[in-house]
Amino acid sequence: MPKIPDMRSAPWVRFRRDALLPLPSEPEEVQQLKRLTLTLALIFNDLKGLDWATYQLRKDQVSEPVEPTEYNCQLLATRTMFSRYTAGVLAELGHVIDHNRSLVESTTFRDATSQAPAAAKKAWEIIVAFHDRDESQPRTRGRAAPLRESLTTYIRAIRNHAAFHYGHDQRSMRRHL
Repeated sequence: MPKIPDMRSAPWVRFRRDALLPLPSEPEEVQQLKRLTLTLALIFNDLKGLDWATYQLRKDQVSEPVEPTEYNCQLLATRTMFSRYTAGVLAELGHVIDHNRSLVESTTFRDATSQAPAAAKKAWEIIVAFHDRDESQPRTRGRAAPLRESLTTYIRAIRNHAAFHYGHDQRSMRRHL
């Protein structure tokens, strides 16, 4: 079987279709939990692929390219593109967690995540804590902002603005083109 260079693939495991796919005869919460699990699996695969692509773009670099050659500019632009994609996937992961907060906090979901290996459990806790929004706390700006809030703002800024040299406003684009 051919291998993708530098890719550590998970062992091939077959699951029973009824264990993962929602069935109309199941209780609504079970169907929702299955949908959430499949969504999180797709997000994980996207992040794994983005991480692999980013690694491929950096693995043979001794230092950051500084000379503005055609190759270096395209390389840096492609790296930036993958950073934007990653930021977008992380931002969407936050939306999934927020939208499914009751499922994430359900006993069934917590029981399932408690059975994960320690490293996976810790990673999940960090992800949820990062995207946790305590609405009872006032929003802060600048240097006093909590780290999570600052990172969330940073990820949104990358997702929303780093893709464009001139911003979203068409008048702004016309002025520069």
